[in-house]
Amino acid sequence: MKRNERFSIVSLLAVLAFCSGASSCDEKTLVNDWVSKVNPARAKVRTGMKVVPYQLQQQTDFKSYFGEIGTMAVRLTQDSDYAEGFNQGVAKSDLKVLCGKVFIERAEWETIVGNCTKNGFFLCSDEVKYYPDLVTALRKLLTPDLQRKFDSTPPCRNAL
Repeated sequence: MKRNERFSIVSLLAVLAFCSGASSCDEKTLVNDWVSKVNPARAKVRTGMKVVPYQLQQQTDFKSYFGEIGTMAVRLTQDSDYAEGFNQGVAKSDLKVLCGKVFIERAEWETIVGNCTKNGFFLCSDEVKYYPDLVTALRKLLTPDLQRKFDSTPPCRNAL
């Protein structure tokens, strides 16, 4: 056996030992994967919302971010096993950091909506319009303990 092969096998065994047990790594990974997908989209929204009128790239970024929040809400609603794993992953995470990387503040959303509305017409994607409902839906899919923690954590609470 070559040295590189031994090293990769040892590395794999170390990861497996670290991740032994129910599925603690999977639960945390599930949340971390979602955060790593949403956080860059959130950053683009926060930057893009400041330049009005909104252009195609900003609209695309809005649809991507708000759509990802909606997709997670739907997935958690439709798949109870996924929702259970998600709750366990959230419970193992720092909620302040998690919400700070996932959600924009309601005041930011209100600015976006205000700039999306011209002459009574809503010019942005529907995903933008329903953001507070999606955050509320995600919150309701958490366990009661996590809901209380969500409500008392400023970056989470400020998204509602």
